[in-house]
Amino acid sequence: MTDMINRRGQTKARESLFWIALGVSCLWFMVAGAAGLFAWVTVLRDGYINSPWAVILLIPSTALPIIVGWGVLRAIRWSNKITGTRSVSRALAPLWTLVALAIIFGGFAFYKNRTMKRIEQQQRTGSITFNCVDNTSIGERVGSGSIKLRLTEMRRQRGFGNWTISWPGKPLINAESFEAHTGSIGGSQGLRWRETGGKETIALVSFSDMISDFGPSDLNVALVSGPLTLVQAKFDAGAATYYACNPDPKSWRE
Repeated sequence: MTDMINRRGQTKARESLFWIALGVSCLWFMVAGAAGLFAWVTVLRDGYINSPWAVILLIPSTALPIIVGWGVLRAIRWSNKITGTRSVSRALAPLWTLVALAIIFGGFAFYKNRTMKRIEQQQRTGSITFNCVDNTSIGERVGSGSIKLRLTEMRRQRGFGNWTISWPGKPLINAESFEAHTGSIGGSQGLRWRETGGKETIALVSFSDMISDFGPSDLNVALVSGPLTLVQAKFDAGAATYYACNPDPKSWRE
């Protein structure tokens, strides 16, 4: 008699665990279905249906509720023969997709964090050369033509880096950095040097707010000849020369 009561108690306990597990899986199915529906509505509403990013978004958003729903239905089929922990495991099986998502997103977050730390380290140290071509104005970032100027930055942990200027066929020139503000979101600074003939030259460097593996994805340079006191007048008179500069990955040095 006692054994029978114990067995009934164990059976009821297993049944309770099964239905709790199945309820949790059903809740996850509803969340996955809502997320998939939201993804479809967003893509159709914003007109991104032909975009590759839409395919990347819609495939997992559609597949996830299907996989979870299949697991839930499979567990329900076992609801009439709840025996042992195997039935509870079947009821919990759809939650493995949640574990898989957590692992994927955790791995992505870890990779992104490592990448950002590496980029930040490269922004503070090492050296990189920017190849510059003719540009239209400091407000544009679309340059074209052959390389007219090279700017090499030797970065320091604090403060401005050391810059060298290289014109095609001419020796390197060391530039002096100074604080300047061009309104660029990515930041800006000024460079000052003397050409081989003694002519003073001023460059206002605007950094892109887009970040690459080697720091700013591009620079926008406005260059004028003459002393610093006449820079504003030169700009107002339209006497500046503009360059669009992109980092040369092959020039990167630790």
